[in-house]
Amino acid sequence: MEYRTYDYESIDYNYDPSVKPSFDPYTDEQQEVNLTLAPSSSYLSIASFPSKRLPSPSLSRKLLILDLNGTLVYRSPHVRRSTRYDPAQRPLRTAHPRPYMPSFRSYLFHQSTRAWLDTMVWSSAQPHSVNDMVQKSFNSHQSQLVAIWARDTLGLEETDYHRKVQTTKDLSKAWSKLPLSHSARTTLLLDDSPLKAILQPYNHLCIREYTGALRQNDLQSYQREAQARIRTDPLSPSPIMSPSLSPTIPNSIPPSEPPIEDSDPAISELPPKTKKRRRPKDKKSKSSMSTSNSSQPTSTTLDILSAGYDITLLAVIGILEAL
Repeated sequence: MEYRTYDYESIDYNYDPSVKPSFDPYTDEQQEVNLTLAPSSSYLSIASFPSKRLPSPSLSRKLLILDLNGTLVYRSPHVRRSTRYDPAQRPLRTAHPRPYMPSFRSYLFHQSTRAWLDTMVWSSAQPHSVNDMVQKSFNSHQSQLVAIWARDTLGLEETDYHRKVQTTKDLSKAWSKLPLSHSARTTLLLDDSPLKAILQPYNHLCIREYTGALRQNDLQSYQREAQARIRTDPLSPSPIMSPSLSPTIPNSIPPSEPPIEDSDPAISELPPKTKKRRRPKDKKSKSSMSTSNSSQPTSTTLDILSAGYDITLLAVIGILEAL
């Protein structure tokens, strides 16, 4: 498929590209929005053409532009200090990758995917923060990104560079500045904010923001699975994710990619849960329970749902496979 449009009116946050919003639907915080921004007539003309399926994805290379904060990672809040300091010297906020980032990373940079997909990062964060988030998200694979862009590429005035203002990612900059042949027909922006794509809304795949609340839920899921593994095998080494929780992508994903990497600093900060005392049960009920459990089938789908992890990145892989 060479180009796909997205029906924004069907998304639950009721975003309509023709209406210029005055706030971010994912937060209660008012944003400073330039109400003069709107898709160009030439862009809307291109977007009006129907999609067509190609015999092979490699016949038309695609460009995937990835946001970082709120999309691939959750960053811990700023630490408030009583003394003032240079904004450029502000301590880095800890970045926690979204679950299944290892599998997402493996998919993006697998040989069969790179045959048709170029991947870059474009974040509104400052360069030093972007470098840290890219390192946490892509590790040694960051050299395979075709570009890493930060706040200094957004064309902000100096007064806006060091303060929180609503920013827009004009995809035409990527089309003109990258030494690649891409356009509105071949580009997909993965970002958690609809306002970032106000100039090219039909190239935008808007996903749910990865927040602190979602992060805590994922950590609790990790803890439950780790404790379940210890109960099953007390002599097992440090807990890792079950291979059944890894997405099955043909010819692309290693067999045991954990949803949350053990190197995540938050894993060691999880408080231990106290063991609950169990009431003794008679042999009859224990026997019937054992028989009932042994008859229950296991499946990858049930394992994923019971674990409770955020599976957004798995859904993105499915969308990319359909392009």
